[in-house]
Amino acid sequence: MVHKYLEEQAGIRRGQWTNIVDEALVLLQKDHNTSLEQIKAVMQELPTLNQVVESIELVHSQGGDCFIVSDANEFFINSFLESRNLSKFISRVETNRSYFDEQGYLRVTAHTPDPHGCKLCPPNMCKGKILVRFQNTIFYSVVLILRNRVI
Repeated sequence: MVHKYLEEQAGIRRGQWTNIVDEALVLLQKDHNTSLEQIKAVMQELPTLNQVVESIELVHSQGGDCFIVSDANEFFINSFLESRNLSKFISRVETNRSYFDEQGYLRVTAHTPDPHGCKLCPPNMCKGKILVRFQNTIFYSVVLILRNRVI
């Protein structure tokens, strides 16, 4: 449904999700006068599972590291974490980069600009390779993977 609207109303073509989000953000800001504060407010209002928040707090309280590996982007994730006072529990975030262009618009670009060859992951990031890199940096006796997806 989102793809259909973006194609018909905004002329945004189907493609890689990160590119679509980037184009949609520019459209919202430029053509619909959507402010950065409005975009941030939407991210802050996203629902989450209480069990995920509790798990993050528990892992942190036991001395564990909490990493986020997400196909979202820095701005969205940071807005979400700040609104729930969770930033202090997160050691590292691997996601698509956010930046502001010369017109001051929020933009998004791929975490990995070149294809990585993994058929299980989206083309802009291989979550498996990121997790392996984490484990090669610091030894973890236990790795717990939580998924929180708004459907």
